[in-house]
Amino acid sequence: MKHLKSILLYATETSGAEAALKRAEALAIKNEALLWVVDVLPGRNRTWSTMGGQPESRQAVVTARLRELDLLVAPACRRGVAVRVKVLIGRPSAELIREVLRNGHDLVVLNAGTEDGWPGPLFGRTDLHLLKDCPCPVWVNRQVDHGRHRRTLAALDAGEDWSERQQESLRVLEHSVSIAECDGSELRIVYYLGHWSSYNTPKIAKNALGHYRRRLDELLARCDLSRVRNDVRLERAAAVDVIAAHCEEIDVIVMGTVWRSGPAGVLIADTATDALARVDCSVLAVNPEGFITPVRLNGRSARSSGVTRWAA
Repeated sequence: MKHLKSILLYATETSGAEAALKRAEALAIKNEALLWVVDVLPGRNRTWSTMGGQPESRQAVVTARLRELDLLVAPACRRGVAVRVKVLIGRPSAELIREVLRNGHDLVVLNAGTEDGWPGPLFGRTDLHLLKDCPCPVWVNRQVDHGRHRRTLAALDAGEDWSERQQESLRVLEHSVSIAECDGSELRIVYYLGHWSSYNTPKIAKNALGHYRRRLDELLARCDLSRVRNDVRLERAAAVDVIAAHCEEIDVIVMGTVWRSGPAGVLIADTATDALARVDCSVLAVNPEGFITPVRLNGRSARSSGVTRWAA
């Protein structure tokens, strides 16, 4: 993972943000990065009320939420982490992406399944929108995660366009090595042949496997694996099946958001969405080089509270 200068944590009132905050804080300390802790409140067409249920002005609700965020980040501030808290107004996924575009954040961290007030193991609408459209990597944290990860999975697509020189797989691999090194965990590298056919003759199968092994060796040679314990596997199965087979032994999966190389801005494929629906661990999604998000700052200005605070 490249050096992080700015990390954005999405902390909702109902998400149980402490688990995701713990992960974001650890990354901020390791990288000496600024940590932004952000919540997104409903737009003007939604009812604004205090916790007591009485109607309130937008500014009063925003001010109250800022105080809550101050309390949430206070322990991190006492540990010397530079933190900024902020409240945005609008649809969470769109406003968070606009915040990334405005301020150039390097990573977004959030808990899985936080919408509708029901934190849980499944990926929700906000999670999937961010995984598809966010221009920076997104870490979707499982609330069951505690402490260091024991095993990190790098999911690499053997069918990636060779003309791209496996740049996307290399990005996934580099992020995986960084996480495994930081957490002292084992790195499992899975190179999967999603297009593999069982109808290949033995000779064709042998030649094809030799070809992909050479490509994998070339990819591994471009990344320093000496710093982590690693286990490399070549799997003759589709992404969905490979990830599902390994997820019970994995604490975090690092994967690309596009399973086949394509033009910038391509959304996450159906197979990737299917794979995410079958995992029960944290996911770090790495977007392709040059990815262009469909979310724009122009057309409709991003609405924020206009109030930000530094804490140190």
